[in-house]
Formats: sequence, C-alpha cells, structure tokens
Amino acid sequence: MNEFRRLATKIDQHMQQLAAQGVSETHAIVNRMMG
Repeated sequence: MNEFRRLATKIDQHMQQLAAQGVSETHAIVNRMMG
C-alpha cells in the first residue's frame, strides 16, 4: 500500500510539472509510465 501511495505521489508531482510546462500529451506520458 505504501508502495502505491509513493507511486501516486510521484505521478502527482509529474502531473504538476507537466501542467506547469503546458504539456498536452499528459495521458500519453502516464500510459508510458504505467507500462
């Protein structure tokens, strides 16, 4: 459970960075990260 929470936090941080950069391909990046 802690592992999942850590992953979720990491993804959330990535999302915020991408949003700040104005990247529109967020879903593609998430899909790539999730494998």
